[in-house]
Amino acid sequence: MSSHIRGVPNTLIQQGDRGSKAQSTNHRAPAPGEVAKAPGGSDSVTLTDTAATLKEIETALASVPVADPQRVGNVRAALAEGRYEVNPGRVADKMIELESQIDAASE
Repeated sequence: MSSHIRGVPNTLIQQGDRGSKAQSTNHRAPAPGEVAKAPGGSDSVTLTDTAATLKEIETALASVPVADPQRVGNVRAALAEGRYEVNPGRVADKMIELESQIDAASE
């Protein structure tokens, strides 16, 4: 059985029933609203505009740093100069808040 995923060109699809890989083909992606016609009795998957948009967002976010380099530099400088102050009450409050969120999520 062959498979075709609309909106994703040149894909390699893993077949679940035999563990074999379907060969990639260079089919033209159908226009929005056009029904994908897969060859004789094969499966077809259509990616919505939302899925394509989410993929674009995911790609864009992959290039954004996890931490703010300027803030990290400021904290490092403050630590090196001995002027970084920790507010133990705030740290404790944030830990309790995090525990509450974890508990709520696991229920």
